[in-house]
Amino acid sequence: MTKERLLDVLIVDDELPLREELRLFDWAAHGFRLAGEAENGEMALRFCRERAPDVVITDITMPIMDGITLFRRLREEGIALQVILLTCHSEFGYAREAIQLGAVEYLIKVEMDDPDIIRALSKAREAQERQRLLFTKEAEGRRWELSKALSKLLAQAGASGRDGQTTELLQMLKRLYGLKPPLRSCALHVELKRELRLPGLREVEEYLMELEHNGLPLRWAAAGEGIYLLVSGAEEREAEDGRTADVGWEAEDLIQLADRLEDELSYLNGALRIYAVTAPGPAETEEEAVEQFRLLSEKPLDAFYEPERRVYAGGGDKGKGPGESLAALDKLAATFPDTERLLAFIREELGKWAIANRLHPAALQSWASLQLRQRRGTEGAEGLWDDAARACAEAGSIDELTAVLLHMLKPAVTGKGVQRKLRKEIADAQRYIREHLDQSLTLVSVAKQVGLSSHYLSRLFRIETGSSFNDYVTQQRMEKAIGLLQNTTMRVYEVGNAVGIPSYRYFTATFRQYTGVSPTFYKKG
Repeated sequence: MTKERLLDVLIVDDELPLREELRLFDWAAHGFRLAGEAENGEMALRFCRERAPDVVITDITMPIMDGITLFRRLREEGIALQVILLTCHSEFGYAREAIQLGAVEYLIKVEMDDPDIIRALSKAREAQERQRLLFTKEAEGRRWELSKALSKLLAQAGASGRDGQTTELLQMLKRLYGLKPPLRSCALHVELKRELRLPGLREVEEYLMELEHNGLPLRWAAAGEGIYLLVSGAEEREAEDGRTADVGWEAEDLIQLADRLEDELSYLNGALRIYAVTAPGPAETEEEAVEQFRLLSEKPLDAFYEPERRVYAGGGDKGKGPGESLAALDKLAATFPDTERLLAFIREELGKWAIANRLHPAALQSWASLQLRQRRGTEGAEGLWDDAARACAEAGSIDELTAVLLHMLKPAVTGKGVQRKLRKEIADAQRYIREHLDQSLTLVSVAKQVGLSSHYLSRLFRIETGSSFNDYVTQQRMEKAIGLLQNTTMRVYEVGNAVGIPSYRYFTATFRQYTGVSPTFYKKG
């Protein structure tokens, strides 16, 4: 579950004492954030156009532009927000009119107190949520139409305008979003562990909808599992801060989605990779646009060989095909009859050789998995070797692939087995986790401590320990919680804080799942 988003509030009143009074209200405690102030309706309208707050609390009687006129202008311009009116006794007629127009509540200035404000804000949140759900339903309907047309087009080899699909897709972009060539486009590629893919992609999609709802000048549709095509008109150029707001710039901004998911979705624990694929420039014709859509939906070869990058150019070098790559790898394997010589090559040359020969990643993953299955380690460790083979098959980069091969093949050569001693980075990670259970522990933060990428730490942790990173963190927290409940007088919520779970509800649910009973029941014996 994601955290409840703070809603932004704009205060509009020409009286400074009232604005100062409202500044003192504890907005954050009730799920809101004071985004700004304005002295009249004209200033407020400009603020709403630029910043799109969620709620406006406005006086009715003001110079230059009054509150009722402001409200009407907001509705005319389609700015989606909620309005709470501030009124005096003599303005009840205006207040009733505004309520009929859609204001969520009115407050009498001389009588309002904190409970009145809280009640009005609660109504504003409910109304904003209803509006968001309606927007989401309508937007998803349009996007589903576009995604079906896009998938149909991409599934056709060598698609062109003559088959009718090009015209259908471009007409849909124009009909649904008012977009027509020239078009700017890019694609957001999202890679997740198999067991986290469905909930993770849903979170990505909800965040994209939130950005779109908040005025992001992009339209997007799914072009495959974990691939999102983003399209905007080429004329949309100026961003709020003066930077060029073409799709390439926005794509780099969206890279930060990984950090957001890391913070808000603890079960993902950073096992997420996001990168953007960009087009060389605007597509001037329908045919150019469709060709760009096709190229952007393909994973670039460099995303496997240069994983540290976050933005790749679409339509670049595609390298050897799968068949040609497998033939080259089979020929290579024949030159290394024993594991020791193969290990030396993997350690010193494989990465450079694969990059130089531009091997197809799927062929390389398949070959690596086969090498591990053929050179299975000590008896009794078959399951571990099978896990490693699967890790090779799912490796997102040449570095991850090489690291798994080296880790598994070196013990097979030395005869020391694969389970006697944890790799140093994993032992360090476990120690860091045990020493910082009261803090936020994510794959990203722990990976930085031990010098690994979060993506690789996730996979290596499971291979080395037999459990996932998240499972290990949860186990350590629950064991510490058990000890604190048994041996201290700390209250349940204090124990939750001490093991890094400040949410009482979440701590109780996790403890019950781990032990079978609630922490309160456990504490009583």
